[in-house]
Amino acid sequence: MLPPRYRVCNETIRRWKADPKLDFPKPAAVINGREYFDDDELQAWEERRCSARRRANVISSRVEK
Repeated sequence: MLPPRYRVCNETIRRWKADPKLDFPKPAAVINGREYFDDDELQAWEERRCSARRRANVISSRVEK
């Protein structure tokens, strides 16, 4: 289940999946209307997001000086 993993509601997950800029992973399988995600893909997405956030923080700190 994704909402508990990220501590967000289902609507937030829906928005993440709908936003192409976020590049949220596609479900690995859909069974009886339930989406199942590959844990490795979710982990890779999390790492990409953290890296992007770190780069943005470095850039903004340089601009502020």
